[in-house]
Amino acid sequence: KGALVVQRDGKQTETVLSNKLLGEWFPFITIKKLPRVKLAGMTFKPLMEGTPKQYDLGRFRTRTQGRFLLYATQGDQVTLKAHYGQVGKYGGVTMPVIVTSPSGKEVANVPVPFQGDAPVAFTAPETGLYRVEADAKGNYMQFSENSNRMLLTSEGGSIRMFASTGDLFVYVPAGTTEFGIKLYGEGLGEGIKGAFYGPDGKLIEEKDNIAAAHQFTVKLPQQSKGEVYKLTLSKASQVFLEDNYIEVLGVPPLLAPSKEALLVPVQ
Repeated sequence: KGALVVQRDGKQTETVLSNKLLGEWFPFITIKKLPRVKLAGMTFKPLMEGTPKQYDLGRFRTRTQGRFLLYATQGDQVTLKAHYGQVGKYGGVTMPVIVTSPSGKEVANVPVPFQGDAPVAFTAPETGLYRVEADAKGNYMQFSENSNRMLLTSEGGSIRMFASTGDLFVYVPAGTTEFGIKLYGEGLGEGIKGAFYGPDGKLIEEKDNIAAAHQFTVKLPQQSKGEVYKLTLSKASQVFLEDNYIEVLGVPPLLAPSKEALLVPVQ
């Protein structure tokens, strides 16, 4: 503990720097550190049956570097639409979308025109997770009409969302006792409202105007049996909806647009 002494106009005020006050001023220092789960060496399978309409990722936009994971079975004719959109007055030419197979081989490399769309298509040479990556620089990217399950991932860094709202689902594997989802905005003027729901559909926690970091932390009384949680992103009441970030901690860092699009680790 300490104190902050301010002198102004010949007057002196003293504020005791308690842990509670520091937590209010700098929320990030009170956030519990949880491990980042690496996907290397893990194998996944779909949680349940689904349709391409349920897999569609089109309502979410990401800015600068985008990292996605797509699940395909050997022989699948995979298709999706990529969009390269403008933010403010940032310019652009083309945005390459690169897809690599589970074994690391490049299976697609498609240039997407600035402020335009391009189809991405390939035949899956093997079963597993395909990495879809692109760099929109200061602009944004958007993927839609995907034939296969396609998920956002915070592996390798926080997901930088751009002016996006909606529901995202995370799978908590059996044996998990603690995990969290961290949200934060850009500076003090841009942010998001977040609500986190349990497997029973009941609200666990809701937080408006997330500009500085906030983490939805779940500590389970007993090990998870393998369950689905939901994160709802919506427009905040006081900060601008543009840039905000998501990081998944303590569980595989995958976020899906529906329960049907979720992937689960194979034990």
